[in-house]
This record gives sequence, structure tokens and C-alpha cells, in this order.
Amino acid sequence: MKKISALIALTTFSVGIATAPVTWAAGTHDHSPKFGGIVAQGKAFDAELVATPD
Repeated sequence: MKKISALIALTTFSVGIATAPVTWAAGTHDHSPKFGGIVAQGKAFDAELVATPD
């Protein structure tokens, strides 16, 4: 009985992973500088580095 339950759980998990929609961090959003700086990308963020003279 444990083997059948484990097999059903594994099958359900596999089907769920296989049919899940894939999301890309670098999708269709714009990566160009907005304020004249340089855009640096991390794993989960985009940062614009802007230096202004004092």
C-alpha cells in the first residue's frame, strides 16, 4: 500500500512540474537605462547605477 501511495504521489508531482507554466526573469520588460545610468542585472532584480557630480 505504501508503494502505491508513493507512486501516485510521485506521478502527481511529476505531472504538476511538467505542466507548470515557465516564467522567465528576463521576460518582456525593458532593460534600458531610464535616468542616463548603467543597468546592472542580478538574479532577481535590475538596478540602474547613476552617478551625479557634487
